[in-house]
Amino acid sequence: MRIEWLTCFFMAICLMMMLFNGCYLVMERLRGRRFDRLADKFADELRQYGPQGENTSASRIELATALSRLSGMEAFDAAMQRAEEDVDAETLEAYLKRIAPVFSRLSRRYDARPGLERAFFAYLVRRWYRARPAADSVIYCLQRDLLADSLYVRQNAFEAIAHVGEADVLAHALEVLDGQEEGHSPRLVTETLLEATCDAGRLATELDARLERLCPQSSAAVINYLRMRGLGSREHLLALMESFKADREIRLACVRYFMRNPDSRAESTIRHLSQVGDPASWECAAVSAMALASYPGRDTVALLKDLLSSRNWFVRFNAAKSLYDLGCTLEGDLGDVLAGADCFAREMLVYRWQLEGVAFPEGAGA
Repeated sequence: MRIEWLTCFFMAICLMMMLFNGCYLVMERLRGRRFDRLADKFADELRQYGPQGENTSASRIELATALSRLSGMEAFDAAMQRAEEDVDAETLEAYLKRIAPVFSRLSRRYDARPGLERAFFAYLVRRWYRARPAADSVIYCLQRDLLADSLYVRQNAFEAIAHVGEADVLAHALEVLDGQEEGHSPRLVTETLLEATCDAGRLATELDARLERLCPQSSAAVINYLRMRGLGSREHLLALMESFKADREIRLACVRYFMRNPDSRAESTIRHLSQVGDPASWECAAVSAMALASYPGRDTVALLKDLLSSRNWFVRFNAAKSLYDLGCTLEGDLGDVLAGADCFAREMLVYRWQLEGVAFPEGAGA
């Protein structure tokens, strides 16, 4: 091949790349202008139909058409976010309540849509749908998306149900997610439940009734939610913590529950779990050692001092933390440990106090 032909070939490639980039920039600019015009149109409609606005039936048909496309959904979301800053809350809420039937009409169109559009629609429902109780068609659409292959579609649908659904609907949604072969992130489950807008007491009752039907990871996530809300049946959770048949993750979640929500009936079980000598059960012992800080008393201090001699570093670390949280002092309550022969217990106490920025007696670490 002659060098001139090779040069021309590369020049042609460069020209085509320049042409492609130029066309792409022009298309993006045109798309941006269309986006801005549509967002401005939504904003104008919002200003026109405030609390004193007229009948919006004609506007709803056009809005449904616009929101049936991804670009329209993006423009609507951008316009509503701007309205949160520029329009008074009463006007915005009145407008969103008036257009709520549009979401019900749109929910029937999203069955066969791509995952990105379905995820975006669920996001819009969570942010801007104001009908309460939510229309059956909207709930059905979101429940159907709980079975989607995409994690983003499932999570967005779950979050939307948490914002617009009743307690029994949300609890059922969690069961649907739990039935998926790949499962769902326990952390996402807990965080979504914490954001739920339904009655927390009813939700706690619905979730508590389903604990045995959920997989261990989901059950632990539910118990974490109950712990943070201070809800749930303590008798049921106490029985799960005491059961040797219960999964380890569930028992650990119950220990953490009674660490945050102390109950005298749980103390003996937590004390027993903290003394488990099986190396494979070190996590139960470590979490229980930390939970003992919620049950002050001489017996607790004595037990924690014994746990400072555990073979497991995490058990010793958590025991030292609990002793610090209980207000024990190196010079008084823990003087015998510092003067004792167990160097591991002595060094862990010194290390724990150093982490807290507290001075310790000279020679304590010797």
